[in-house]
Amino acid sequence: GKRVALVGTGASGIQIGPAIAARVGQLTIFQRSKHWVIKHPMYHEAVPEAITWASKHIPYYLDWFRFGLFWAASDGFHHTLKIDPDWSDPAHSLNAENAQMRADLIAYARSELGDRTDLLEKTIPAYPPFGKRMLRDNDWYKMLLRPNVDLFAGEIDRVEEDGIVAGGKKYPADIIVLATGFQANCM
Repeated sequence: GKRVALVGTGASGIQIGPAIAARVGQLTIFQRSKHWVIKHPMYHEAVPEAITWASKHIPYYLDWFRFGLFWAASDGFHHTLKIDPDWSDPAHSLNAENAQMRADLIAYARSELGDRTDLLEKTIPAYPPFGKRMLRDNDWYKMLLRPNVDLFAGEIDRVEEDGIVAGGKKYPADIIVLATGFQANCM
């Protein structure tokens, strides 16, 4: 039931928002930059029992499994990331296949957001797909449609004791969640 300000819409923010939106009174999300959000139908599915067992009992299985997922995903679309020097719209896509990927991502966002063109304008990046880390949709778009959720796209002016000021407007907050990235340290 609290007023929550979520700062950041990257990988952490896109996971936190949908997880808390139904439990808070108001969720105001502050987005500095837009990210591509890709449909991921298996996001909420349980990990099969055989994989869970293998990851606990077979040395290095989980590393191998994750590598297999990464390899299949990255090797399968690598050609869509090669720059075509003669491509007519390099600011938005890299080649014809990348342009189609962009069109598909926009179509998916439209299918999720419906007639909320205000949210489309706030969520569709100008840069080519895979220009930054691709984020997996875990009901992010559906969450943005909730009546208790607002998305502010722009810079934060300042943080105050009882809220955030952005775009010259104060957004009251009982809790501020910082999903602004982290640096992994290796020892």
